[in-house]
Amino acid sequence: MTNIKGIYIFGILLLCATQIKATVKRDIDVSSLYMGISEDRLPKEIVPLSYEVQIEPNIEEQTFSGFIKIHLRWINDLKKISLHAHFDLTLEDTKIKLKQMTRDFGNRTTFEDITILRGGRLPRKSIYVLHLKELVKKDSECMLEIPFEGNIWETADGLFRGHYTNSTTLDQEIYLATNLKPNNARRLFPCFDEPGFKVPFTVSIARPTDFTTIFNTPLLRTDPHPLLSNYMLDYFDKTPPMSTFTFGFVVTKLQRWNNEPNLSSPTINIWSNQLDADFKEIHEKLYLTYQTIKDYFNLTIPLPKIDVLAIPDLPTADSIGIWGILIMRDTELLKKGNFVLARELLSQWIGSWITPEWWSEANINKALTSFLAAEFVMTMAVWSLMENIP
Repeated sequence: MTNIKGIYIFGILLLCATQIKATVKRDIDVSSLYMGISEDRLPKEIVPLSYEVQIEPNIEEQTFSGFIKIHLRWINDLKKISLHAHFDLTLEDTKIKLKQMTRDFGNRTTFEDITILRGGRLPRKSIYVLHLKELVKKDSECMLEIPFEGNIWETADGLFRGHYTNSTTLDQEIYLATNLKPNNARRLFPCFDEPGFKVPFTVSIARPTDFTTIFNTPLLRTDPHPLLSNYMLDYFDKTPPMSTFTFGFVVTKLQRWNNEPNLSSPTINIWSNQLDADFKEIHEKLYLTYQTIKDYFNLTIPLPKIDVLAIPDLPTADSIGIWGILIMRDTELLKKGNFVLARELLSQWIGSWITPEWWSEANINKALTSFLAAEFVMTMAVWSLMENIP
């Protein structure tokens, strides 16, 4: 009987290896695209400590506006601020404010305005430089406030718009989603758009009343929008420290599948257009895969939930990984086997939580993710066989 088990196990491992080989090779080859990323690196004289972001998408006009507060610390004496802002992002110098922060003996914070002389992008670079009237000393902290405006795209870069057919009404439904990897956060808001900068975000996002917004972290509260009728303003839990490319959200009419409560952490939610589909098997595979990865690293990601969105006709890519969110083509989610789910869930650890310092290291990151995903799939296959063979 032991020999029979061995033959079965060897056979399933060989089958898994054959099916996975082409996908792993494709992943490693695709990662070489990161090597062509522009070297628009920022000087290290100023670093971000946190972001506060409010984003208001206008779905009908395919535009968005927003406001960001960046808490900054000066590493060296300096009279200018450099940060990333894509050419498609509109900034107005006259509306940008900088306030130096000081704390008195009672630990109360006071603010003093610093004059901004002018601002503009460097030639042929997505770096925006603000020139200051006064020299800001080393170890000073300031709050930079910037309103911004931009466009919603049809291609899967930055904030984009997609469509799918409602399986119940057969109407065309619109959704918005972000794809900020590798350096498209600067298309959404001005920031320090390098993977080595990891700070917490406090975020609010406006949406029409008949839509739902899904963000990296759980919803904290919802208020009626103070200015826009038929709009709500969603406030989300503060994020752990994270890179700008892992920031993301989806504004959608997809419905959450009513899964049975699971006491495990994090909660895994499935959102789909196919309300009559039974996602129980996929939900169980997601939890099994997550548990396998967690046991391997002996680490749980510092997020209380993962939202898995099955979107028909997802443009450009089969999947988009955001920390706390997996956006997948519904055909990818419904595929047999565990490799795709293992690879996408593994990116919550390697790629979103643990990131490269710069994109020149992305080849190693991608190859490691694919290799480990294959190993986890084979491990789960062996466990399944051992349980079912008498």
